[in-house]
Amino acid sequence: MAKVQVIQSAPNIVTVSQSYTSVSVAEATQESASVSITEQKTFVSIQATAAGEGQQQHYAHTQTQPSATWEIYHGLNTRPSVDVTNNEGAAIFPSITYNDLNTVTITFSSLQSGSAYFN
Repeated sequence: MAKVQVIQSAPNIVTVSQSYTSVSVAEATQESASVSITEQKTFVSIQATAAGEGQQQHYAHTQTQPSATWEIYHGLNTRPSVDVTNNEGAAIFPSITYNDLNTVTITFSSLQSGSAYFN
C-alpha cells in the first residue's frame, strides 16, 4: 500500500482513492487533475494553467498614474519573472519584492509609470 503525503493543498482539494492507487486535485477554479500511483515512490506535482493545458501563464500590468511604489496582484500563484518598462518602452530595473505567491511590490527611486510583465 502506498503512502500519500500532501505537501501543500490549500486552496486545492486533494482526494486519495481508498486503495491508494490514484490522487485527484480539484482547484478553486474548478479545474482538476488526476494522477495514478504506479509505484511506491511516485512523486507528483500538479499545476493547472489558467489559459488551458500546456500553455504558460502570463500577466501584464499597466501603471498609468506615476508612483514610486507599484503593488500588483498578478494571480499566477507563483513567483514569476518580472520585466518592467517605462512609458517609452525602455527596460528599467526597480527593486522587486514578492509579498506572496500572487502579489509583488515594485519600488522605484522616483515616480514612474509604465508596464510590468509577469512570466
